[in-house]
Amino acid sequence: MKEEWRDVVGYEGLYEVSNLGRLKRKKRTVINRCATYVINDRILKPYLDHYGYVVTSLKNEDGYKYKKMHRLIAEAFIPNNLNKPFINHKNGVKNDNRLDNIEWVTLQENMKHAAEIGLIETKNVNLITIERIDDYLIRKMSMLEICKKYNISRDALRKYFKKNNVVFRTLSEIHTLHPQNERDSKGRFLKKEDSDEEV
Repeated sequence: MKEEWRDVVGYEGLYEVSNLGRLKRKKRTVINRCATYVINDRILKPYLDHYGYVVTSLKNEDGYKYKKMHRLIAEAFIPNNLNKPFINHKNGVKNDNRLDNIEWVTLQENMKHAAEIGLIETKNVNLITIERIDDYLIRKMSMLEICKKYNISRDALRKYFKKNNVVFRTLSEIHTLHPQNERDSKGRFLKKEDSDEEV
């Protein structure tokens, strides 16, 4: 397969990823108060995180950010018209980020595939857990509402979410979802149920 390079989304002109799973810093001229100098092209060497995924740190005007390689490649090469939030490794190998080995999936599709290829036991694919995550990500319910619906504690719900890499909503997102909730002079929600939301 011929190697093709594309700009990393959000880092155009700074970094590129390839369909073979590689990362490159692009050649550019840097001008600052002290000097002008040229940064040459260079293939970068990402590393494995403790979950076995290939990760790297990218820098722009906002500073350094930690990124997973499979997401950078999927964003650069694969359209995601259905806004699926997860990326699946088709062969089950987390550090194989070739373009033909990754695809956008839902949580349900990701867990189903993991069970089919033996990465997890079928008996551990908990449909109730998936429903709780859908309530949070798709139906935009608050954590307190989900806890009441399933009669579970907030600690248990946080564990479900962290285990499945669910990103918690920020305070601004919570306020947008629940505009009826007023804040005090310090920006805190006045209603108790929203102060219980995980951020």
